[in-house]
Amino acid sequence: MYISLYRKYRPGRFSDVVGQEGIVKILRNSLRSKKIGHAFLFSGPRGCGKTTVARIVAKALNCPDAWEGEPCDCCEVCKTISRGESLDVIEIDGASNRGIEEIRNLKSQIGLASFSLSYKVYIIDEVHMLTDAAFNALLKTLEEPPQRVVFILATTAPEKVPLTIRSRCLRFYFNRLSSVDIVNRLRRVAQEESFDYEEEALWELARQADGSLRDALTLLEQALSLEEKALTLNSVVLLFGGSRSTLEDMVKLMALDPSKGYAKMREILKRGLTAERLFEIAFSIFRDMWAYKALGDEVVEELELSEKEKRFLEEETSSWDTSNLFSAMELCADLSLKAKLGVKDDILASMFFARTKKMEQAVISLRNDVQEHVKEPEIATTESSRDEVDVQTVNVQWQKIMNQLIEEALPIYCALISSKVERGEGEVVIEVSEERAFDYNILKLHRNRVYLYDLISRHMGEISEIVVKSGKEEIRYSKRVPDAEDIAEKGQIELLQPEEDEEKVEAKRDEPLSARAYNVKEDDAVLKHIAMFLNGDVLMYKRIEEDLDEDGGVDIE
Repeated sequence: MYISLYRKYRPGRFSDVVGQEGIVKILRNSLRSKKIGHAFLFSGPRGCGKTTVARIVAKALNCPDAWEGEPCDCCEVCKTISRGESLDVIEIDGASNRGIEEIRNLKSQIGLASFSLSYKVYIIDEVHMLTDAAFNALLKTLEEPPQRVVFILATTAPEKVPLTIRSRCLRFYFNRLSSVDIVNRLRRVAQEESFDYEEEALWELARQADGSLRDALTLLEQALSLEEKALTLNSVVLLFGGSRSTLEDMVKLMALDPSKGYAKMREILKRGLTAERLFEIAFSIFRDMWAYKALGDEVVEELELSEKEKRFLEEETSSWDTSNLFSAMELCADLSLKAKLGVKDDILASMFFARTKKMEQAVISLRNDVQEHVKEPEIATTESSRDEVDVQTVNVQWQKIMNQLIEEALPIYCALISSKVERGEGEVVIEVSEERAFDYNILKLHRNRVYLYDLISRHMGEISEIVVKSGKEEIRYSKRVPDAEDIAEKGQIELLQPEEDEEKVEAKRDEPLSARAYNVKEDDAVLKHIAMFLNGDVLMYKRIEEDLDEDGGVDIE
């Protein structure tokens, strides 16, 4: 009769237990010194060895050939316990025997002498499923059991076990197994079963198992059924729909060819990988890249990676910035939560790709959202100065200008996206298509030309003037002594142009009070920032002195 791998390779001795060295040491020392508690509570995630260790404890208590607290696992007593045929080692499923009647039947049998072994051992699995009445019925027996009776309670939710029960037990917390421990055990099973395997396939199974060795062996069994006597990464990908290796390829394509990267992502989803799992794997990739970038080579060994995955970090991480990697991690965590709430996989995956698409400098910011379907401004140099100006340097300088515009003057940034910029000798010419009259109207505003002149001068060096063109129209700005327009723009005084007549002067007197009448000054940082960011003028604002907001703030109109 065929036996599943997780049953066939279930540890029968303490030395075979993986990843629970501290617990094994304590139990062996207790058994060796004959100082054995009457009740144990084993808690931990699924598949980490709770029930297995409980059986080994039962063997060690009753094995006639036990040495130093280690059962032989060869004698008839050990074999009988392993097969579940011993009448003195009783395993109870707490989920299906959870009522008070079952506990009363158990209590009626506890006082009876053991059939053939030295100790009677009761192993209650998923003990947290018992009812309150059942716990109360067990309480007295658990506190003062008959001699040579040992209770071992196992649970994945210790917080659901009443405190009165927990306080009467020796508690052991089992750890989730590391990927390294699982890979080592899978490698050993492969050698015992004599089948070929790929190292990357073992690592992928270990990660999918999420710390459960039982799950890893079950997944291994499924993967082996896809190919005869061989475990390959292709079979694992076919089983799960995707793997970390395929997502690493997708991350590379996002930098080299975004269209192919998006196609790769859609292919992964079509194979059956859920969006939630995609974000979890993507999060682990960006987390490892961030750790490698921020903490250095020393952290690689702590990340539990295969050799291929380590090479990926070395090759790819250098082109990413730590802040962008951290933003990508936050994005994956956010989308993973949305996936659990039921948002469609296609929507979330598209958002993931759009937000993490790596541009030339791996920028993940507001710039990605604005530029998603808009081309970058074209940078050029005039023929007369091409030998004097380094085109690559100009591109870098203009990119810095655009990044600063995102933060300080978004409307100007949007107006410049579709424009053509020429750097000549001592001047910068900004040419806007005649079809984009709105952009030209924004750029030709005096305050915007002043702002652009100062910004370009800071990043590109001293220039004589900037020119904004659209078809046959053009307007210039150069550094000069402030004229009436400059002074009026800053709100220091209001000057009338010579052509203004008395009727216009009278009309201005009838206009609503301006912001200046309410003592709005140029150094009012809040209003200045609002006006610049929205590319507008503060016509009026009032301060509410009496009916303030709940937070004591000021209403601005």
